[in-house]
Amino acid sequence: MDCLFCDIISGRRDGHFIYQDDDHVAFLDKYPIDKGHALVLPKKHYEKITDMDNQNVGELFSQIPKIAKAIYME
Repeated sequence: MDCLFCDIISGRRDGHFIYQDDDHVAFLDKYPIDKGHALVLPKKHYEKITDMDNQNVGELFSQIPKIAKAIYME
C-alpha cells in the first residue's frame, strides 16, 4: 500500500504531530489553508471514511473538539 498518511504516521515521512493516542493522530498540514490547519486521522488505514464503521467514525470525530481547542488557545 502506498499511502502518504500511513508514511507520516509510521515515521517514514516527517510530520509535525500535535496529538496522538492509541488509535488516532493529528498533525499540522504541510500546506495549511489557515493557522492551525490540522489533519486528524485514524492510525489504521482506510481508503475512504465510508470504509469505516459508525463507531470508528464517531471515535475519530470525538477527538476534534479537544484538538481544535488546543490549537486555538492563545
